[in-house]
Amino acid sequence: SFLFDLCEYSSCPCPSLSPRRCSFCIQLDNMKQEATFDNQGCCRWIRLKYYHYSLWTGIYMLDKWERVLFNSFVLGVSAASIYYSQDTLVAIADFVKDRVVELSAGSTGSSS
Repeated sequence: SFLFDLCEYSSCPCPSLSPRRCSFCIQLDNMKQEATFDNQGCCRWIRLKYYHYSLWTGIYMLDKWERVLFNSFVLGVSAASIYYSQDTLVAIADFVKDRVVELSAGSTGSSS
């Protein structure tokens, strides 16, 4: 038999000693139960999403200053991508708008 059984969550990064449960999954279950949009639920939901992001990127292993540096880099690259892609997005939106106008004018013109 295999020493470590996999957890019930497919995204669980850690093997569990007891079948179907691990500390990661217990903590995730607790956070999911708290993640409602009632009183202070929005902050809990944001913390849960940041926790998922930390696990997905692997930054939970880093020191605090390394996390700040990494998150600053990700934020900077994302902001630069959005800023420099604005012209392209505007051009695409104009093209799609023109195509929709042409198609709608063509469909109304052919039915008359």
